[in-house]
Amino acid sequence: MNSEEFRKEVSELNKTIAEGVTFEELILKLVTWDRKISFLPGPNADSPEVLINVDYRGENIAIAATSFAELFSGKVRNRALPEQMHKLADQEGYTADLGWFETRNKRLNAKWNEKESKWVFPARALREITLSYLCSSGGFVTLQRQIYSDCRYFPFEAYHAECVFFGSEENGGWSEQFLVYRKRLQRFTEKQSTVKKSATMKSTIKSDQLGESAQQDSRLH
Repeated sequence: MNSEEFRKEVSELNKTIAEGVTFEELILKLVTWDRKISFLPGPNADSPEVLINVDYRGENIAIAATSFAELFSGKVRNRALPEQMHKLADQEGYTADLGWFETRNKRLNAKWNEKESKWVFPARALREITLSYLCSSGGFVTLQRQIYSDCRYFPFEAYHAECVFFGSEENGGWSEQFLVYRKRLQRFTEKQSTVKKSATMKSTIKSDQLGESAQQDSRLH
């Protein structure tokens, strides 16, 4: 890819971000069969940003930055990762707090896919998990689109997420992988959009009513 093509891709990415799309909408729009995206924390801690990197068949073709507030707008809890690693008593090395992950998976209603040997999370969980890695002392999340099959060998389309925490030189870090059904993410996004439009409509109606009430009061006086 030459510099002109790179600038064009970056321009398109910035244009998409400027449209005010949500985190989930961005994934649906950018992650295709041959494109994956990575979310990384920006370098400026005083003004928290998210770096969005687009990869096309192994080549980085675009990167852009946006604020946490814009990308992760709405209600979402940032549940911090258990960054402290634990030394294993019966073998060498360290391990993450597995109990924390078990509790999180249960709380988010994750289901184990025996055929693919991966956890499948509801669409609503993707935002929380991504935030937990981006707000850690060193982590990132990569998403790509793939075809998998369930226990009955029925195919389904899903987003494959790989979450990485770097950890320290002494203790190391970890990575985890899970799936989110694409259709469920689409439905979740559509529901979000409907709720947002409804709230906007109610706000407009209330504003109009207040305006009419003010006009009536001015006529009386």
